[in-house]
Amino acid sequence: MRRPTVAFGPVRDGFGSWEWVGVELAEALSPYFDVTMFRDDPPKTQAAVFVKFPPPTDWLPRLESTRIIYCPVDFFGSAKEIDQYSEFLACCSAIIIHSHRLRKYFRPYAPVEYLDHHIRFATPNRRRSVTDGPLLYVGVTSNLPPVVEWINRFSLPRDLILLTNHTEAGDEASVKRFGISQGKRVQVLRWSPSLQIQLQGECSAAIDIRGSDFRARHKPPTKAMDFLASGIPVALSASSSMADHLRFMGFEPAILPGSDAVSDSALIRGFDRLFSAEYASEAGRFGAAIAELNSLPRIALRMRRLIDGVLGGGTDRLL
Repeated sequence: MRRPTVAFGPVRDGFGSWEWVGVELAEALSPYFDVTMFRDDPPKTQAAVFVKFPPPTDWLPRLESTRIIYCPVDFFGSAKEIDQYSEFLACCSAIIIHSHRLRKYFRPYAPVEYLDHHIRFATPNRRRSVTDGPLLYVGVTSNLPPVVEWINRFSLPRDLILLTNHTEAGDEASVKRFGISQGKRVQVLRWSPSLQIQLQGECSAAIDIRGSDFRARHKPPTKAMDFLASGIPVALSASSSMADHLRFMGFEPAILPGSDAVSDSALIRGFDRLFSAEYASEAGRFGAAIAELNSLPRIALRMRRLIDGVLGGGTDRLL
């Protein structure tokens, strides 16, 4: 019996979301479907998975016989932008979100499913906690402004490494360029997969700080999951979507002092839990479970079930 045909696209080299949700997930699904990838017009297949970028409106007539699955992945910057793509969204058989907070925006148009990103940049779970290492932040330069604002406001209890994609990262000019105040215990390094994995094995804890715009409020918990899967204690902004998701899963993350912290002493008290042996042990146990639950093979099986449901070969719901 011939396997169902599924196309992933559009190919967008250089976008992490494409490598993550496109290439790697598509390859993991190849034992179950005849998988192809497209850069421009999708081939004639039973299902087409659009990653991040919606197709032009004039493509829709050519997709009438194809079941469309859409993964927005940070494409939209506002609810208004989502509504501007209503014609395409209404043609979808399923919309896969990576933040539960997005559900209400897409529900009017098509069935909505939640699916985690698979663990991609995890250091093998550490056998012991690192008590004297630096703090670690990982993120692209466009996400740095709220991080820099937080750094400049408080005295850091430990050195902080900012791992980012900035082309000039690694020299003192980079620290000044980002607006980090003089004298702060901060080092800026250029991101690479190998360096992230290395530093995750050497840091004592990781932090993540988000801004207040639409994309920042609807970020997936992926980065926190990578840290925890590496056995690293992590501290998050209290109101972030990542913190909400971890609480939903039964894990209470350490919270970074932010707007409610009015002094350096309050900041230090806020770090007490992050640096505690009890929290390190809890993060390690939860991280080991996450490493298995959100491994690529298990995420691929969940995606397979969703595609089967869309094609009529099984249940049409993940949960």
